[in-house]
This record gives sequence, structure tokens and C-alpha cells, in this order.
Amino acid sequence: MSELKEKECPGSTQKPDKKEEGKKKKSLGSDMHKAADQLRQEIEQYKNKLRTEFGYTNKDIKVDPDLADMETRLRAIEK
Repeated sequence: MSELKEKECPGSTQKPDKKEEGKKKKSLGSDMHKAADQLRQEIEQYKNKLRTEFGYTNKDIKVDPDLADMETRLRAIEK
């Protein structure tokens, strides 16, 4: 059966290489890349502000709702 499929559509019965699958990931467009970089920079500035101005510890920073929202938006952009 696979021989008939191969004759009809060459290469259809071959399994893709694992290496090739990794290369097929989408790359971010230039606009999305810029937005992601800008959001990363905003996150770092916000974390720094929380540490210096408000005296937050790393534990406090992890549970900050605004920071969690920013990180969620970053993950959405990167997908």
C-alpha cells in the first residue's frame, strides 16, 4: 500500500527528520520582534522600580499582578 502512495506522491511515506522539525519554528516578524524587545525592556525597568522605590523582594516581585500581566503579554507575542 505504501508503495502505491509513494508512486502517487513521492516523499509522502517518509518520516521527517527531527533536525528539520526544529528548523520549522516560526521566527518573529520585525514588528513583533521590536514589540517583544520593548516589552522585555519595560519589564526590566518595572522590576528595577519595584526593587528600588518600593523595596520589593524577589518573592514579592514574582506575585505582583502587573508584572504577571506584562509577562503574559510577552509570552503571547513570542508565540
